Amino acid sequence: MFAAQRLRRDILRRCPRVDPLAYPPNALEPHIDALTVEIHHDRHHQACVTNLNNFAYEHPQIAAKPIAEVLGNLDNFRGT
Repeated sequence: MFAAQRLRRDILRRCPRVDPLAYPPNALEPHIDALTVEIHHDRHHQACVTNLNNFAYEHPQIAAKPIAEVLGNLDNFRGT
C-alpha cells in the first residue's frame, strides 16, 4: 500500500462521525419539530463533520491531535 493511501486510511479511521440521534426526531415536539431536528442533525452537523474531516485530510499534521486542540488553534491554519 502506498504511503498516501495508508495515511488517508488512518485519517479516515480516526475521523469524527455524526452518530445517529439517541431519540426519535419528533421527541422534542412541540418545542422543536421533527423536520428541524432532522435538518440540524443530518445536514448541518454532517456538513461540519465533513468539512473538519476534509480539513484534516488536507492538513495531516493535525489528524492525530485532540479535536479541542485543533479547534482552539484554527487561526494557525488561516490561508493554508
